[in-house]
Amino acid sequence: MGRIDLWVNNAGISGPFGYALDIPPDAWEQVIRVNLLGTYYGCRAALPYMIKQRNGQIINLSGGGAKRAQRFLSAYSTSKAAIVRLTEAFARDYQDHPYLRFNVLTPGMVPTDMINHFETVGPGGEAIKQLPRVLRIFGTTAEETAELALRIVREGKNGQVFEVMPRHRAIWRLLKAALARRNNGSTG
Repeated sequence: MGRIDLWVNNAGISGPFGYALDIPPDAWEQVIRVNLLGTYYGCRAALPYMIKQRNGQIINLSGGGAKRAQRFLSAYSTSKAAIVRLTEAFARDYQDHPYLRFNVLTPGMVPTDMINHFETVGPGGEAIKQLPRVLRIFGTTAEETAELALRIVREGKNGQVFEVMPRHRAIWRLLKAALARRNNGSTG
């Protein structure tokens, strides 16, 4: 159609779930290639069209690791933190192009095939057993992610990180789960 008004880099993989040194180097590198370099090349594909038409917005999806490393997911966490810095770099590099916007969306733990089918290595296999409980407390939905993406498009901000599960919401969910567990324990 000759235009790219909105580009969303949403592809990503988690890689094996385990200690950083237990992950084979080629598997660790693959996560970086897919998540970080995939985002970079996606931006490179869309940006020339946006510059030519003097309009465009890129939303890069980040995730666990954007603010702090996730246990047993060193490559994933590293790639997602790097996506935030990459997005900030694009926003700063192209700040003289006010018609361009670059933002990050962190969807939280959306129960997708990636989360539901972790490959585990070493003690990661035991730790992954807690995932269903963690998802019940901290899980988000694809609908919440889509709503936030629409808000990003409407608000017209640049160089920002938008979270479906910000810290205050995570703390609230954790408190609700603790209260529910306490109430269920005291009535039983």
